[in-house]
Amino acid sequence: MNERELSSLIWSLKYRLRGERRIVDTFRRVASAAASVEADRPRWTETYLSLLESGQFIPGGRILANAGDREGETLCNCFVSGEVSPSRDALMDHLRDVAATLGSGGGVGIDASPLGPKGTSDAHGRPHTDPLSYLRLLNAAAEAFPAERRRHGALMASLSCRHPDIESFVSAQGPDLSHFALSVQITDEFLKAAIDDRRWRLRHPEGGGAWMRARDLLTQIASCARRTGAPGLLFIDRINDENTLWWRERLTTANPCGEAPMPAHGACTLGSLNLCAFVLDPLGPAPQIDWPGLKSASSLAIRFLDAILDLTSFPLAAQRDEAIRTRRVGLGVTGLGDALVLLGASYSSSHARRLAEDMLRVIRNSSYEASVDLGMEKGSFPALDREKFLQGPFTRRLPESIRQSIRRDGLRNGRLLAIAPAGSISLLAGGVSSGIEPIFASVTRRHLRDSHGTIHSIDIPSVSLSRWRELRGNTVPPPPCFVTAENITPAEQLAMQAAIQPFIDGAVSKTINLPQSATDEDVEGLILEASRLEIKGCALFSPDASNENVLGSAERSNSKNTLGIQSGTTTPVHDCSRRPTRPRATFTRKGN
Repeated sequence: MNERELSSLIWSLKYRLRGERRIVDTFRRVASAAASVEADRPRWTETYLSLLESGQFIPGGRILANAGDREGETLCNCFVSGEVSPSRDALMDHLRDVAATLGSGGGVGIDASPLGPKGTSDAHGRPHTDPLSYLRLLNAAAEAFPAERRRHGALMASLSCRHPDIESFVSAQGPDLSHFALSVQITDEFLKAAIDDRRWRLRHPEGGGAWMRARDLLTQIASCARRTGAPGLLFIDRINDENTLWWRERLTTANPCGEAPMPAHGACTLGSLNLCAFVLDPLGPAPQIDWPGLKSASSLAIRFLDAILDLTSFPLAAQRDEAIRTRRVGLGVTGLGDALVLLGASYSSSHARRLAEDMLRVIRNSSYEASVDLGMEKGSFPALDREKFLQGPFTRRLPESIRQSIRRDGLRNGRLLAIAPAGSISLLAGGVSSGIEPIFASVTRRHLRDSHGTIHSIDIPSVSLSRWRELRGNTVPPPPCFVTAENITPAEQLAMQAAIQPFIDGAVSKTINLPQSATDEDVEGLILEASRLEIKGCALFSPDASNENVLGSAERSNSKNTLGIQSGTTTPVHDCSRRPTRPRATFTRKGN
């Protein structure tokens, strides 16, 4: 299946609406919808249409599927639920709100930490609804109330490492939580206690609690993650330290794919720049990046995603209120693995990391400059406190010229960047490598669900390898820069994440497979290494885990991989609209 055939198939399965005969019809529908909030609608319709037709920018799936047609279906991929309360009436309201969000097409992240532990009662003698019991109820709601086109909702639940039920939570992933990704909220204090082999206090939400060895809990987390791929980890202190809106909120959870940590009722629009579309003379004697094109597309994409915030329906009034107060958008990238090959750079090389840094620096700076301009034109986000915003660690890393512009002119969006897995939209772009992932395999087998629930298995050749064969034929071996994920050590993939995260004010969704030889001790070491690298989240995937039904290699390789550091991190690439994934590893590193 070539790139054009793949794009047509994905469009037909996921995004085509009745009466649309070509993909350009879908693009025109979406562009016209986004431009409907602009003063000069005809001008912006054509501008947005040109951006979409160029293949340089791909909006998130909810936007492509729903913009301009589906009343009541949200254009936001990402939500975090309202705060959970142990009161039964409050829980029923929370359940209703989550079901409404799932039914509109959004994925939801939930912090279950306020719920009391199993087997305890409140001050009136009424049994607590414990976290796992409530999550199973939510899982049933996700099954019972799918969105349009039978798109079941993705859910992510997190629990504090101090909750008395944390051990049960760690080992809970199973069929009764099939729509959930589970993540533990890890603190620096806990990891220090584990390193020092000290006792750790588990605290009841209403007071009291038992003690356990911190190291025992860390070992259990590592063992379960190695065997089942769950739970993931959210390094909460890092997430809050890097939050651009640090003065007004404390974050405890994220959307199901982990690229958007948000407060209660948080919502975010998503879209990705296709980096392959900015490579000039690909695989030629002097390939290079179209820097002016990348800067222009970044600016237009920010304006597009900001417009979508004013266009979309929100399932809940509280979500609209939070979205308008902060105007979070999430511009990311996809196709990095293929783009690096087209540029002649091996994913595992320092040269590739420098290229990635350079591209993300341009995207970050262009996005913030565009948001300043939008703030001058349409008004800054209402929650903006300019001086406090500029005190945050992320904004302190911005170029001084942009900082001065924010201080003088304001800013339209409280957060601008988030790198999502971009599974389905990467296929729509012809099968480019997803997000910032390396190329998964020379031929990848994907399993896709259509609107009737039927699963389609298709084999997709690597875009960069296909380009090479078009240029050189099938008899010439691929260039040395063509490497696939199993031949890139976890350390090398972590290094790529560490290079990119400083330029992303949200989080980076990234997956790395553990080698078959990984042990519990390896994974335990990985968690500590991830903390040392100051990442925001960590997802682990073992080859033995049972969720390899979305993506697989169509060509088995005998080459062996090693951790490359004391430990490695992992998961296969998933389509979050099909099934939830744990938050991916995300890094924070100093520098501009």
